[in-house]
Amino acid sequence: MELAGHVARYHATDISPGMIQIAKERADAAGLLELECSVANLFDPSLDKGGYDAVLAFNLLHLIDNIPAALQRAHALLRPGGLFISKTICAPERRPPLTFAAMRAVLPLMQWIGYAPPVTFLRVAVLDEMVRAEGFDLIETGNHPANPPRRYIVARKV
Repeated sequence: MELAGHVARYHATDISPGMIQIAKERADAAGLLELECSVANLFDPSLDKGGYDAVLAFNLLHLIDNIPAALQRAHALLRPGGLFISKTICAPERRPPLTFAAMRAVLPLMQWIGYAPPVTFLRVAVLDEMVRAEGFDLIETGNHPANPPRRYIVARKV
């Protein structure tokens, strides 16, 4: 919602119809006419190939089974020189905080009973290399917070 007022057009997607309904109601209440909301995932054929100046993927990459394919798709959706902006949790390089360790311990049980999706915790260097390998130049990166790292990436399509 905060970004939509600063661009000519903003297309927000989510796989949850309930989340999209909430977003539409908030956009309408805020008068954000440039914000389009639709139920879709990254691979939805209705998304315009080569039609976007930026693709944002916040708290998403660690939830995708095939991260290289997701990065390829983001690359295909972007115009030349477009930006891929992401923030996702990664595996800690050093001892993780207790909350992260507890979550990792409970996650398999939650997945087994159907209350958690598959999750991939990549090392920061591995994620950065995956982004480069799919045709992006890293412009800015950082870990916010540092442990466990939530990797922030701004990358340009080359």
